[in-house]
Amino acid sequence: MKCFLSNSIAGASASQLLRRQLRLLVAILLLVILSAPATGQDFVLETGHLTDPELAETLEAGFNLDQRVTAGLLDAGTPAMTDAIEIERTRLRSLMDGLGYLDAKMDWGMEPAAATYTFRPEPGPRYAIGAVAVSLPELSDPAWTGDLEAMAQAVIGSAARGDVISRLINDLVHRLKTSGFPFARVTHRELTADRQAGLALLRITLDPGQVATFGAVTLSDARTFTLDRLLELMPFSIGERYAPDRVEALRASLAAEPNLRSARVSIVEAVEGEGRLTVAVSVREAVAPELLSDHQIAGQVALLIVLALLALRQLTVAAGGAVHSPLVQSQTILSMIAMAVAAWFVARRFIEFAGIG
Repeated sequence: MKCFLSNSIAGASASQLLRRQLRLLVAILLLVILSAPATGQDFVLETGHLTDPELAETLEAGFNLDQRVTAGLLDAGTPAMTDAIEIERTRLRSLMDGLGYLDAKMDWGMEPAAATYTFRPEPGPRYAIGAVAVSLPELSDPAWTGDLEAMAQAVIGSAARGDVISRLINDLVHRLKTSGFPFARVTHRELTADRQAGLALLRITLDPGQVATFGAVTLSDARTFTLDRLLELMPFSIGERYAPDRVEALRASLAAEPNLRSARVSIVEAVEGEGRLTVAVSVREAVAPELLSDHQIAGQVALLIVLALLALRQLTVAAGGAVHSPLVQSQTILSMIAMAVAAWFVARRFIEFAGIG
């Protein structure tokens, strides 16, 4: 009895000790959780004072510093956090700049008691494009500059937004590329604010690149379709100034050819001597249904022989002939040979039709 009581007391003491340790562990965990910084409310972006809804939505969508801290990518109070704040301010300013707010600022402050970082955008006035200057230093013909500047007049009066400027530049480059300058590109763009007038001056510098003309024409994967026929379909001549619409017209003509299943027209980007571009044409020919090859006819004959031999074999068996008799076995062997021959001719026909043989 004494031994039993001693074991019971020892067991009770052990369970009480275990419960105390569990309580202590839970208390420590609660202390750690409660002492951790409330990162979910550490960063605030103030947009209530903004009068432009698009600006407010853009900034709110782009503000992600609080998410990075919550995810554990940044620690408050560290040099990395200071750098991240400055990077965030610069990025938010660029978002405002892209919407035409060229004098935008991003103020920020910290409340040590609440450990809260507050960002307050000050966009300032929104600028409109007042003038556009287009320069082509490598192209001496002033008519080109005047033509491109006339195109640029369409954006004058629009907000000095990044997407408006990008579309204009794309249109100018496209104009050059479709006029014999396939390697045209923009080399410089600058947007300057005239604060007194509240307008922005846009300067664009373009490099037209080398003038290109149509050069050699190559034809590949053709059997009956000839280079002479290709030259007849070409809506341009060798040496003529390059124009993408002429290439599209050639593609349309090849697509209308009844003897072609498909055609691919590509322009070799490397410029040959004297600025000529190579036009490479690759075709896959279609076989007209009425033009049956010898392989197809032979395959059809072989299939007919197979059917005839199988029918003869079945008639022989039905008439009382043994399955293992020499006559039935010879018919079976001949049927297998004819079937193999037919399969070979069918395979040849498929290869011919696919254009890979």
